Amino acid sequence: RLMGVLDLYDPADRALPTLELVTSLEVFATHAAVAIENARQYEALEEASAQLQAQLALRHAILELSGALLATLEPHEVFARVATLLKEIVDYDDLEIRLVDTQAGELYSCYAFDQAQEQMRGWRSSIDEGVSGWVVRHNEAQLVNDMLHDPRGALVPGTEREPQASIVAPLTLGETVIGVLVLDRLGERTFAESELEPVTLFANLAAIAIHNARQYEEAEQASRRLEEQLALTHELLSASGAVLSSLEQNEVLEHIADTLKQIVDYDTMDASGKCWHSRAS
Repeated sequence: RLMGVLDLYDPADRALPTLELVTSLEVFATHAAVAIENARQYEALEEASAQLQAQLALRHAILELSGALLATLEPHEVFARVATLLKEIVDYDDLEIRLVDTQAGELYSCYAFDQAQEQMRGWRSSIDEGVSGWVVRHNEAQLVNDMLHDPRGALVPGTEREPQASIVAPLTLGETVIGVLVLDRLGERTFAESELEPVTLFANLAAIAIHNARQYEEAEQASRRLEEQLALTHELLSASGAVLSSLEQNEVLEHIADTLKQIVDYDTMDASGKCWHSRAS
């Protein structure tokens, strides 16, 4: 296989090369070709090894983050772990997690890492604006190495226009996008295409953390409502027993007023034309 040529010209003595010299050069060229091929194979091996190490590091980080998901239902703890582990895989200057407010049709910042915390606090934007809004609408991660000149870009109020590269990955549950994970590099630093996949994987894990936390919160609220209903049922059963044990109307109404006060706070109650005022306890 021909990989190149060894070209020698303009000898110092201006003499034509001898057959012996040409034969020696052919041998040297063969050895040079072998050396070049070995160097290329070594370079390819080094690149494959680096890629393998990166994949192993990514899998290790994902396993560690998966363990964190099982260990806590507090989303901010998981977000902090996402930020720490992801920085080891894909370096960044700023990281932010934005969630969708479906009623308002907006994205709001629920978590920001390091220097992004202050400037993103309380910030909201329409899902019809910016690269983040585009990602929410299309459920497709985006790598933009020139945010200043991307026609979809939107400047966050209170920030300066400066060179910035961003990866924006959707937080997806099934077919529903509940938010985005945003990584930024400032100045002239850009992202490589190979860095898009790990960010997308971490975004999926962050979406699972949010889903688990929301389900836990809903279960807690349902449990509290059930406890309140059981307490109300107990109070009503107690009141019913007291009412059935007395035939004196005023005594019955007094007991009803006291029982209701424990269940539903009030200032005044009117029953059968008679008025009771809340008594200080």
